[in-house]
Amino acid sequence: MTELLNINNNGAHPNREDGSRSLKQRTLLVMTGLMLVVMASGCAQSPKRFVLFGEQHDQIDQKTQVALTIAQQAKTHHLQAVVLEMAERGRNTIGLPTDAEESDVQQRLHWHETGWPWSHYGPVVMTAVRAGIPVVGGNLPKAEQKIAANESRLDNLVTPQVHALIAEAVSTSHCRSLPPEAVTRMVRIQIARDDTMAQTLMAEAPQQPKSTVLLLAGEQHVASDRGVPQHLMRRGITPQDIHSVGFNDGDLPLDERLHATVTPRPDPCK
Repeated sequence: MTELLNINNNGAHPNREDGSRSLKQRTLLVMTGLMLVVMASGCAQSPKRFVLFGEQHDQIDQKTQVALTIAQQAKTHHLQAVVLEMAERGRNTIGLPTDAEESDVQQRLHWHETGWPWSHYGPVVMTAVRAGIPVVGGNLPKAEQKIAANESRLDNLVTPQVHALIAEAVSTSHCRSLPPEAVTRMVRIQIARDDTMAQTLMAEAPQQPKSTVLLLAGEQHVASDRGVPQHLMRRGITPQDIHSVGFNDGDLPLDERLHATVTPRPDPCK
């Protein structure tokens, strides 16, 4: 606990590199730190209703830490469901036994291996399944995304300021190579996806006090100024009921940032 209290604001220890810790020490630190984030942010007696984890798709340690959070939450019986961007709305593991085969879980979630490598995300899913916690798809089905791209009404679900933030992020993530009309379509798809994830979270929202629903999605989707929190608040959820968590340094507005080991990757725009 002494070591935990010496962690700086982004979750990293000020005096040591992460690699100098043993796996056991690091795992204990991660589990304890994440429990403080999930359970004690704001008030230990009143867990956040919605905990949103934002990840980067190729960063393995980030998923490891989310799996550890789920395992620890399962022991407290506070976690009611895990919602995933990586599975489509309408897919879930409800009714599967806790000893279900991974292949059966993948089939129930209609898992898309090409977009979401099971080796990265499987530990998150299976930790919940083994603990008897439902895993629920929250993403807009791909067929509906094509429809959403042409629905101008979606532009009005967010303010012009939020729309501009999403458009800038879309353009930047594609190395500013997209024509304006393509950016417009992709912004609508992201708005529709965020709205669908918010709907799913609301549907899974616990009625009993001191309970939580966890979302795992890309970091853009959990940012408070543009993502799922905007659509939760549009439905009457207060900011005090939402807690967003990211990893390492970043510019997006999140409630907490934790340290995670970085998997090197090339600059996609070079």
